[in-house]
Amino acid sequence: MKHIVWIAIAIVSLNCNNDKKESGKVTTTLNSDNCFVYPSVVDSLGVHDLYDSTRWYVYTWECDGTYLPKSDTTKSITFGELPLQFKDLSLKNDTLMLNFFYLDEQTPILTSMTRDNKELVTGVVFNIKTKKKISMSFGGGTITISGGDNRFQNTLHPEVALYLEHHWAALNNCFKKLAEKNGVTSGKIDY
Repeated sequence: MKHIVWIAIAIVSLNCNNDKKESGKVTTTLNSDNCFVYPSVVDSLGVHDLYDSTRWYVYTWECDGTYLPKSDTTKSITFGELPLQFKDLSLKNDTLMLNFFYLDEQTPILTSMTRDNKELVTGVVFNIKTKKKISMSFGGGTITISGGDNRFQNTLHPEVALYLEHHWAALNNCFKKLAEKNGVTSGKIDY
């Protein structure tokens, strides 16, 4: 009888664990590359395109900046080489904000972790009806830039294009995939 009780407990435990895994279920679109695996909340809202756009905008905003961690003074790599991890999203009326973290060996990079105390742009605010970018977000608020040639208006700004061309081999794989999706092949812009 004792063994039957233990077996029943084990079965119930396994079922509970399976339920937890399914509730965080993600789907893949485009291909089986995990760069295009989306969190369940993104699936439920159907905002895959805005999720990908956010990653593209964040990468092109920060890609050529140098990450200088306090924990390792010999480390010096660009943000375009680091992975992004989904942090959260918020939806209020017609406004959707998607936020990410840059990761340093699976640890989210915070301003206090950098030698230069760099405040990173890690999210984008959209009008969900028009899917138009409203602003870029960072830990302390949001930023919008208008007029002139800048990265807010032009993600393939000349500085970004030059960076992609010279650092293509070192880029984070998802950044490469997003670049290809946005008309960049092997570091060259397809016109």
